[in-house]
Amino acid sequence: GNKDSDHRAKNCTSGVELCHGTKMENIPGISKEGLFASKQGRLGAGIYFTEEQYAKEIAKFRGQGKGRCVIYCTVNLGNVKDVGNGDDSNGTWANNGYNSCKAMHPKWAGINSSFPEYCLKDKKKCRII
Repeated sequence: GNKDSDHRAKNCTSGVELCHGTKMENIPGISKEGLFASKQGRLGAGIYFTEEQYAKEIAKFRGQGKGRCVIYCTVNLGNVKDVGNGDDSNGTWANNGYNSCKAMHPKWAGINSSFPEYCLKDKKKCRII
């Protein structure tokens, strides 16, 4: 079939490239099962992504000198709730017709400015590349 005909698929040709920074010890599980959703965070439960340069710093922070990894993904964000500089730690966006949420994360993990973060509800809407 035409992969471009179903934009809900993880292989959606209109997905965006985003990154996930993590520590090396998580790689075997990710390789076997894919990315897992965090149970909580600034935008609630979901899989968190950002742009490459920020994911590198997050991976460095999470690795704590024991190894770091940046995972590149194609992500179909679908209907995005943008909370600007705010947050939604209860993840109310996920129950209000949104597939993902975007916010500007404040300075953190050695990143000296706010940076964009995305939280995706459904792991089937991302593909590791």
